[in-house]
Amino acid sequence: MKGFDALERALGESGRPVVCCFPLYPPLELFHAMGFNPIVLWGLKPFLASTSACDKHVQTFACSVGRHLTEFLLSGDVAGVDSVFFYNACDTLRNLPEILSRNMIGAGRQAKFYHFHVPMQGLGAGVGRDYFKGEVGRLASSLEKDCHVAFSNRNFQDSVEKYRKMRGLHAVLQERVARGQLGFGRYARAVHEGHLVPVEAAIDTLQSLAREPPSNPRREGLHRVMLSGIMPPPPELSDAIERAGLVVAANDIASMHRSFRHTPRFNGDVGDYYVDFYSRHCPCPTLLFTADQRAGYLADMAKDNGVEGVIFVGEKFCEYEYLEFPHIEKIFKQNGIHVLSLEVSIDDRDNVAPLEGRIEAFAELLGSEGP
Repeated sequence: MKGFDALERALGESGRPVVCCFPLYPPLELFHAMGFNPIVLWGLKPFLASTSACDKHVQTFACSVGRHLTEFLLSGDVAGVDSVFFYNACDTLRNLPEILSRNMIGAGRQAKFYHFHVPMQGLGAGVGRDYFKGEVGRLASSLEKDCHVAFSNRNFQDSVEKYRKMRGLHAVLQERVARGQLGFGRYARAVHEGHLVPVEAAIDTLQSLAREPPSNPRREGLHRVMLSGIMPPPPELSDAIERAGLVVAANDIASMHRSFRHTPRFNGDVGDYYVDFYSRHCPCPTLLFTADQRAGYLADMAKDNGVEGVIFVGEKFCEYEYLEFPHIEKIFKQNGIHVLSLEVSIDDRDNVAPLEGRIEAFAELLGSEGP
């Protein structure tokens, strides 16, 4: 795992067992409160030269996120993986836990697998809410049994406050990006490193970044855009966006803003906490019960942040995102907001030049219509 040394060291020094969580939005606070270091398997591409182990078991029309996390778990005992958590976030990879479990056991790697099911009809009331609270309780009981540690409201509250602090720092840094004081590419790298280290280490990194003086004095004539998609653009494209005179005034990236927008208050019931967490989550097509809110939410975000254009970064083979793109794009255009749709895939390291050209043309289009 070339380049993973620093992250592995941060995990090892914490002295806590590691639970690897499938994206998108796992119950990080619960695992942390039970003594784990939960990491979310986003953004593993820089650490993996290929997906040769994954390709023996997973179809090539799976997204790069799924293929890289599979490679990560199958190709070596990285960071002392003790446990794996997943929930029903992706239909295409619904059987991936079974594939991973069978092959990790076959390689002599005894990781525990945990899961719960988020009912997609919604959590507002009735059967869905009660069922999901039962799922959260079952997960907590399994962790108590396996870890020989009783669930503690006090520990959970402490973990909630740490994640609240981390998410608050993300809001501060995104605001600095919107003001042109911090490069989006640098912020995105800090976010994705933070997914792979203990929350305490992530907080330290974000605080250091927030204390730095502005990296780029505000330039006149920057055009404000919003990014949307599952993952941020590759670093080369983030740099191209800034070179073109565009500033990321808002982001609707699943691994960034969607992951950090909402932290509920804890009222003493962990089931209620996660009902609130998922039911009031930033609208995301992977959470079907929030999908109807997406169009209005994105329109308001664009208006509130003075956005002139929207760049959709489509993760190839992500059905959730691609099914909604045409509808969302139509609404933006009806509101006079230009839209650029880009598609990135597992081989985007080698094919960024045409996308850079499209970004430059998009910036020229915005510039031709004035600030």
